Amino acid sequence: SKDTGRYVTDQILSGEDSEIVVQNIYAHLEELATKMRNEELPLEKYVITKGLSKHPNDYPDGKSQPHVQVAKTMIKNNRNVNTGDYIPYIITAPIIEEGSDKPKATTSTERARHPEEIARSGGVLKPDIEWYLAQQILPPIGRLCEPIEGTSQSVLAAKLGLDTARYN
Repeated sequence: SKDTGRYVTDQILSGEDSEIVVQNIYAHLEELATKMRNEELPLEKYVITKGLSKHPNDYPDGKSQPHVQVAKTMIKNNRNVNTGDYIPYIITAPIIEEGSDKPKATTSTERARHPEEIARSGGVLKPDIEWYLAQQILPPIGRLCEPIEGTSQSVLAAKLGLDTARYN
């Protein structure tokens, strides 16, 4: 998200003709989505880091906060976690359980994992590419591109390979 936001901002501020800027942004989004879906990005590109403002057990709404859930798992695994610590996590793709053809219905918060856990999973746990495209890439890029004539949330979603019907 940060890298793509920086690229889009650089394009907008480049002074190039707006048509070229839009073409460059679209090409970048298409290439990014392809690389993500082909698992060509390193795991660290998916890490989200959020600080703890209190002990993980003191959050009344901790069940809805991914970093709190990961911190609680870290505590269960005898890892030291303190107020003020920054907790890294990755939202993983839903896992299809044995004997089922559908993934177990879970929220993105329930699928948050520490990057080390994903690395140790031997490929079982993977970043949820569609979640990252829809939740981490599209919203900030949509806001950056909003004033540019000829762009829309729907077109940006299409360039990322997302369901455009959700963004019309």
